[in-house]
Amino acid sequence: MVPFLLWLLLLFISWPLALVALILYPIVWLVLLPFRLVGAVFTGVNAMLAAIASRTHEIGILRAIGFRPGAIFVSFLFEALLLGLLGGVIGCLLLLPLHGIQTGTTNFQTFTEVAFGFRITPLVLGTSVSVAMLLGLIGGMFP
Repeated sequence: MVPFLLWLLLLFISWPLALVALILYPIVWLVLLPFRLVGAVFTGVNAMLAAIASRTHEIGILRAIGFRPGAIFVSFLFEALLLGLLGGVIGCLLLLPLHGIQTGTTNFQTFTEVAFGFRITPLVLGTSVSVAMLLGLIGGMFP
């Protein structure tokens, strides 16, 4: 009898915290999203800076044979775009095994089960690859 009463006490104490977490989770996620995107851009910038630093000799030769700085910039931008595309496609391929996974949780207000299905649609895949390419493009512009 005591464990049941303890469980009931815990249930009545914890449901307001669960409600607060349910309300705050999307807000915190949206607040942290720009920081995640900036971190991804800085990672892309770092990769492109390393690529440029290792190719200074190659860039010098291209300049010597008559390539304009704009053409060299476009080639590095195209490389960054392709790296973003490759990263987005690999990320989508790693996500595909999770398609169709279902999970559930309990709604403590009505004591019913809420089930969630993880569905991957072409819109989700296209958006993911587009965002990866955009981040690669932004990351390639700065170096």
